[in-house]
Amino acid sequence: MWVKRELSAALIDTKFDGRIVPLLAKECDPGTLAWPLTALQTISLRPFKTGIAELLRVWGISYRP
Repeated sequence: MWVKRELSAALIDTKFDGRIVPLLAKECDPGTLAWPLTALQTISLRPFKTGIAELLRVWGISYRP
């Protein structure tokens, strides 16, 4: 319940535009967790290093392992 409330508040706040990226630690349908997640780009953390590199790229942060 609290995660859904926090997600709703973050989606309304413009300072989080483009910064909310659901991370998938295991396979699932993000829409079953909260319907707004279906409209967001998701990143799989499997493999972990690839997922983190993709997250940083989406956020515009340079990363070199």
